Amino acid sequence: MAAAQPPSPAPMITTSALRSAAPFAAGSNPAIGPMATELVAAAVQNRRRVRFMFLSFIIRSIRLNQSQAVAKVAAAGGQSSVAGLCIVRAPVIRITWTQSYLKLREIARMWNCVLTVALVVVSCRGALGQDAERYLIVHADDAGMSHSVNMATIAGLESGIVSSASIMVPCPWFSEFADYARQHPEYDYGIHLTLNAEWKHYRWGPVASRDRVPSLVDKNGFLWDNVSQVAANVRAEEVEIELRAQIDRAISFGVPLSHLDTHMGALFSRPDLVEVYARLGLDYDLPVLFLRRIDGAVAREYPGLKEGAAALVRTLDAHGLPLLDHIAQFYGGDTHEQRTASYYKSIRSLPPGVSELIIHCGFDNDELKAITNSAARRDGDRRIFTSETTRQLLQDENIRLLTWKQFRQQVADRPPASPAENE
Repeated sequence: MAAAQPPSPAPMITTSALRSAAPFAAGSNPAIGPMATELVAAAVQNRRRVRFMFLSFIIRSIRLNQSQAVAKVAAAGGQSSVAGLCIVRAPVIRITWTQSYLKLREIARMWNCVLTVALVVVSCRGALGQDAERYLIVHADDAGMSHSVNMATIAGLESGIVSSASIMVPCPWFSEFADYARQHPEYDYGIHLTLNAEWKHYRWGPVASRDRVPSLVDKNGFLWDNVSQVAANVRAEEVEIELRAQIDRAISFGVPLSHLDTHMGALFSRPDLVEVYARLGLDYDLPVLFLRRIDGAVAREYPGLKEGAAALVRTLDAHGLPLLDHIAQFYGGDTHEQRTASYYKSIRSLPPGVSELIIHCGFDNDELKAITNSAARRDGDRRIFTSETTRQLLQDENIRLLTWKQFRQQVADRPPASPAENE
């Protein structure tokens, strides 16, 4: 099948473009030009990596009178998109509330729109900023697990809907998928860092020699069966040895890596394992799957995230590594129709920012049935995320598919943070 073309990146607004926009803000009255220029200069001097919409708003709505402005802001319900006015999809600049208020008040007094201008200084924090744009990484886990999973994951990638996949290096069918990845560098491949082997009669051991990582294996020499056993038994220094061996093996097979993530969340089960995970991302200069904000439900499910999450976010930010705004995955649904409905509901209700939807592809054949009781669900994921119906839904919802490589590039294209932002 023909390779899918990656979506084009969002347009950027540069500092020079902002400076040149200032005189335009004067509109039909040149008296406002110096103020707009001074406002832009103050903002550039205190540049920060956060999206803002206020400058474009000034340009487009400076002539509104107060009654029109209040009506539009009220209609928008205080939302950051400021319905009907403007949306800037570019990482521009940030000034403090005090600076913006003082400057905007001078402009507003001249043009009778105090409330309008003051209310649109909205900080949209997020990996790419929480404007109205919705980005989605459709991510297939468990490549390398079996031949069935490999073929289904490849089908998803070549359909153009699955935008990313991650590989389980310890698994028996790793080399098949690694060979495909080496020959198809246009796609997006992560390492599904693996510390457990969960199937009853289909097990695997570590990539590192067992004598170097004895805490990672059970009495039969396999990786632990489940995450609880991993959390109870492994030593962090041996985990790091094993995971480096997995990454190095993938690199030696010629896999072009885009990111790291964690099989079954095992690396989120203890704070010291989270530290190992982050260190690997920094050392290999690879993004790691991590949320910018850890809410209560996520912290309860993954206790290792309760400590140090904020510090880790700051560290990843400082190194220019992207952070997700949202993650979704579904294991339930008794029928294919129910699972399809759950996925489509999630897509339709996708919030602004960058989300990752995690799926597991497979073919419901004898091989996969002999490994897992999830063969039918994996086959369903493949069918859903290679279908024209799903493609059309994404288009209708104006959701932009994103790869981890594109995600990182868009973050790299933002202006650098000021020291104040990293305090």
